[in-house]
Amino acid sequence: MMPALIFAESGSRSNWSDINCDEFDEIYNIQLASVQAINMFVSCMTLVLIAMDRFLLTLCPVKWKLAATAPIMCYFIVWLTSILISTPYFFAVTAENVMLEPWNQPYTDVMLHICRRKRPQTCIEKAWHRLPFSRRTYTLSVLAIQYLLPLTALVFSYSQIGSAIRKRVKASTTIDQQRRQLMIQRNRKALLLLLLLVLVYAIAWFPMNAYNVLNVLEVIEFSQYRYLFCHLVGMTSACINPVLYALINDNFRAAFISVLRPVIRPCTTYSSVPINQQNTYTFSFNEHQLFKHQEVLAKVSCIKQYESLGRHGQSLNQISYR
Repeated sequence: MMPALIFAESGSRSNWSDINCDEFDEIYNIQLASVQAINMFVSCMTLVLIAMDRFLLTLCPVKWKLAATAPIMCYFIVWLTSILISTPYFFAVTAENVMLEPWNQPYTDVMLHICRRKRPQTCIEKAWHRLPFSRRTYTLSVLAIQYLLPLTALVFSYSQIGSAIRKRVKASTTIDQQRRQLMIQRNRKALLLLLLLVLVYAIAWFPMNAYNVLNVLEVIEFSQYRYLFCHLVGMTSACINPVLYALINDNFRAAFISVLRPVIRPCTTYSSVPINQQNTYTFSFNEHQLFKHQEVLAKVSCIKQYESLGRHGQSLNQISYR
């Protein structure tokens, strides 16, 4: 959905000169704006749904695994909630003619008439009088629903998961010290991953919500460029999560490598070296045959004799093995 959002946001740019504006009427522009809002809520609530799913798997793994229809119902609720929250935005947005660069030039109307094109339109929130609540009330409600509540749910879920992980390490008293250190190291990675997931969500969506609040409080003026930048920064939270899993989670990284192994296998070769075998292998200088020696002293004696012959200029054929 991101390419469609980028196209919708860039609708008021100069590339509209290559598009037939008859296809982009007022209703279609408003629909694109509503889809953008729906996508934002779905993206945020899906991250919360994933966090709650992990929390329930940690709290009651047997019962939650048996609930096969629960994820489907949760996704249905996420989409339904996102559509309901975005519905006021559909009625509050109107499409108006673009008066930005280069459409505010004096020759624009003449060129559009010659090319038989219409002036492009952009969506502006100027119809809040149709709704029983104000734009400020809706913006502050969106701040709570889309940012504060999901962030609180993420902090609660991942903190509970981290607490459960630490308790399991302390409760394991029958394992040896080496395995305990391995478990502690893996748990540190898991806790770091959970912390980064929360921080990425909080940092990525903060500019978008801060911009909306400052704009509705009339601290700053609306800017399509700033809005586009803040929105794209917020959507990167869903793109960064897989990267974090790949860098920190060992199971995820192993599964990813197993998927790529059939592709990279023709380009790589593998060799196995015995670990427990104490034998030593050397090559003969005359016949290049492989000799197996059971004692390490034989190799040391051979090296000393080779060095002695080299210093006196003797032939390598005089080397003898014991």
